[in-house]
Amino acid sequence: MDQYSHLKKLLLQPEQEQIQKLEAELARLREQLADKERLLETIKPVISETLSQKIRESRDEVAAALAPVMGAAIKKQIQEARDEVVDALYPVIGQTIRKSIAEAMKKLVASINERLEQSLGLRNIYLRLKARITGVPYEQLVLMRALPFRILHVYVIQKESGVLIHHATAPGVDVVPDKEMITGMLTAIRQFASEAFSQDQTRELNKISYEDVEIYLENSRYVYLAFVIEGVPPGNFEEAVHALENELHRQFHAYFRSFSGEEVPLPELDTRLRAFMDQFQTDVPAARSKKTPSMRRVMAVAAVLIGIVIGSLVVPDIWRDFRLNREIEKLRLSGQLALPPSVELAVNDGQLMLSGTLNAWNTRNDVLKRVRRLFPNVPVVDRLTVKPFSTQLQQWQTQVQDSLKKLGLPEVPALRLSVVDGAVVVEGPVKNKMEAMKIASLVGKITHAPIIVNVMQEAAIPAEISWINRQKVYFAFGSTTLSDSARQVLREIARRLQPLSFEELVIYGFADSLGTPAQNRRMARKRAESVRNFLQQLGIPANKMRIDVQNPVDRQVTNIAEARRVEFRVMP
Repeated sequence: MDQYSHLKKLLLQPEQEQIQKLEAELARLREQLADKERLLETIKPVISETLSQKIRESRDEVAAALAPVMGAAIKKQIQEARDEVVDALYPVIGQTIRKSIAEAMKKLVASINERLEQSLGLRNIYLRLKARITGVPYEQLVLMRALPFRILHVYVIQKESGVLIHHATAPGVDVVPDKEMITGMLTAIRQFASEAFSQDQTRELNKISYEDVEIYLENSRYVYLAFVIEGVPPGNFEEAVHALENELHRQFHAYFRSFSGEEVPLPELDTRLRAFMDQFQTDVPAARSKKTPSMRRVMAVAAVLIGIVIGSLVVPDIWRDFRLNREIEKLRLSGQLALPPSVELAVNDGQLMLSGTLNAWNTRNDVLKRVRRLFPNVPVVDRLTVKPFSTQLQQWQTQVQDSLKKLGLPEVPALRLSVVDGAVVVEGPVKNKMEAMKIASLVGKITHAPIIVNVMQEAAIPAEISWINRQKVYFAFGSTTLSDSARQVLREIARRLQPLSFEELVIYGFADSLGTPAQNRRMARKRAESVRNFLQQLGIPANKMRIDVQNPVDRQVTNIAEARRVEFRVMP
């Protein structure tokens, strides 16, 4: 290296190293800018801190800038998912309302207490002393005086029929309502509330309220009591009502149980009810002149309550059915709900009602699957009926006969299929019950019917076959040789078999229990072979005879001589 190059290196090396570092940093920044995720991770803390600082410094400006965007987004969300928004806000709104009501009640009680504390009248002192003596809170006594409690009417109504048994009215009540109308309306309201709202049949309606008038209901075994009251009831009112109900039941249960609608004067019942009413009468301030509310107003309130209850039950159902009908119409127009012309799909009380007549069960099953797939959360009531055409029944019969051929089973010449009350009835002669069960199973697979009624009957066994099945051929001890009497029986069997059309002759060989199992099985087989060979000599085909010695020792036979035998079974 010459001096000039050395001098250049000494003078420019720091700047070149700095340039190289800057180029490397520039390349790294370009790479970071190209990677959006890394860029976001890099600037996220800066943006977050900047926004936080801006909110702290200019909260109003930030709110004014975001308000239009946030408002439009919330409105759009409410429009698109109103139910979801309501479900999300319901707990918060409910809790807020309860908290607001609680705070308002606290303020109201505090205000009342403050005014009462400031009152120094004689009546205030009297009430405070009464509260100390009776133990009843002072505030409750004040409210009872401000809203004096009275029992205006008491009705004793038979529970089953709703007929009025007795009615007592408090002194000073000018308006006496239509008693029959009152009892009928109260009974209707109780039954309606029980059927509409109570899944537990032991629950009962116990109160109807309208402004400062209430109808308190007490249930008994044979009757129920209705108390028309006004004002604030004392704390022991419900307990006293229970005690009165028990007392009336003990004293008048026979009369209540046998009441036939003809009112018989009961001075004792009237006296007890009036004494109960007088027990809860409170002194009314002289300045307070309040007229007894008429029963027309009570009945109007009852009617309004019934209207509200019915509306709360009916309106949601109407809206739900309306939405279901709209969905059905959309699916029909789009072609997704293509049903046969004979099938009708209707909406009733939140359920899909399928009705109509079809000619095959597989078509019915397809319709049900399609409707349930399109409406997975809606109950489907199946009222479809299946009535196959005569040609369809003949086609099914042909398919059953073809299936029997494939399984190697004989055809049923008189096989008949019919439909009765939605079930396929199978009729025809069969050889045995096993064959009848196989045919019924084939019919179920071919027709897809849910119910198969098998009335197939076994064909009558000819007398010749019945005689052969009863025959037995006996052998001597340790012998497989046919005796003369055995040969005579076998000749008769062969004579009767030759003109018959049968499928198989099963020859069962038996032995006594004196030998070992292997010896007994070998002896039973040799005896059966002797019988088969002799029958073959008499003209019975060998391919139509089969030997069976699975259980050579018959434990039910106690006579050893009878155990050494051969039996027969003709399979037609």
